Amino acid sequence: PEDVREASASEPEPEAVAEPETADQEEAATSEPVVEPEAANEAPQAAAAAPIALEDAEVPTVESAEPGPLIEAIHAFYRDGALVRQRLEQLDNMDKHLRSMNILDNKHANHSVDSLRKDARALEAFVRDYLQELEDERAEKENYDQRAAELGSWIEATTASLRELEFDNTLEGA
Repeated sequence: PEDVREASASEPEPEAVAEPETADQEEAATSEPVVEPEAANEAPQAAAAAPIALEDAEVPTVESAEPGPLIEAIHAFYRDGALVRQRLEQLDNMDKHLRSMNILDNKHANHSVDSLRKDARALEAFVRDYLQELEDERAEKENYDQRAAELGSWIEATTASLRELEFDNTLEGA
């Protein structure tokens, strides 16, 4: 009898299934269960790490269309692609883990890790080019401001020297 108790104590007890209260809960209860990375055969540590959710990332709003604040906002949000690289690393680790379990295809996914890497490189190139354009615009605006200030000071100096000249308003006096 003690052996039977020990054997039954080591077996996991079946989980009770709660009755769904709404149609959404009923639909969720009938759909396939979601397997968390931690529960799937000791998933890799990187996949189990707390991911940074894009939904949680605060997209900065910029009141000005000037390049300086835009550059700062892009650097603050994009952080040189750290979020994208972290997400790709997590996906790559998950993909390696799934391949080790001989799960090679997912007919429900439109993207592969390779296609996501390609998209990430395209995004990185876009952000890099956009930042370069903003830096060029900032340099051009600073150059314009400097040249406009020089022109303004020249106009003031020239106007003052022209006011000092006196003409008698005749052809001989000119």
